[in-house]
Amino acid sequence: MLYRAAVTPATVEVSIKGKQVARPALHVDGTTVVVAGRWLRVATIHDEEWTEHGRAEIDACLRTLAARRPAADLFAFTQQLPDVTPRFPYPFEWVHVAAIPITTYDEWWRRLSHETRNVIRRAARRGVVVRVVDFDDALVAGIKAIYDETPVRQGKEFWHYRKTFDTVKRENATYLERSTFLGAYHDGELIGFMKLVSMGAVAAPMQILSMMKHHDKKPSNALIASAVEHCARGGRSFLTYGEYRHRKQHQESTL
Repeated sequence: MLYRAAVTPATVEVSIKGKQVARPALHVDGTTVVVAGRWLRVATIHDEEWTEHGRAEIDACLRTLAARRPAADLFAFTQQLPDVTPRFPYPFEWVHVAAIPITTYDEWWRRLSHETRNVIRRAARRGVVVRVVDFDDALVAGIKAIYDETPVRQGKEFWHYRKTFDTVKRENATYLERSTFLGAYHDGELIGFMKLVSMGAVAAPMQILSMMKHHDKKPSNALIASAVEHCARGGRSFLTYGEYRHRKQHQESTL
């Protein structure tokens, strides 16, 4: 059977150190593939960590890339949670993911240490209220105020400092159909926010940020607790937080 994929050459904007840069891309049956590199050209699914894909999408990308010249030397993709059993007949490397398994909020709360529970309670005692908020101009203005608090965070230049209102709005408007915005408020002021993106049974914070001057109120801890509660209500199995790395970690591979 002859396989044909709908392929559209295009460009796509990728974020590099907080700046949007155009990169050549292919739209393959609805999946956007970006090829980067000079000597070793590597193809990846654009924003893979924020999109759902399965065997059909991977096979379409592989067949299309193999038929194009020049295309890519390597196609790298990630098999996504909650499926942790290798399903593809290709060399692979294990990735350690920081993930909270979720059944109910109460069950997650019982697993926390006494110290962590006290930190979350402290946020409430100091007047922090977390709620789901609409993505509107008021929220964008609050996010911009958090961005503009300081030009340096964790000892590094902060990429979002003093971006224009329109830029902040555009950059936070991605995947709105699968996004939930949680706002941490103190005396009516937005002092922290989280953009939570759902991908099937998994959700992940695309961004979580709080005002440094309100660090003593622990808004970020309150936001994470609220995210777990939101995921539990929505039937999510995991709340992920990027790759997990520790000093003794070694790379496991089948190469």
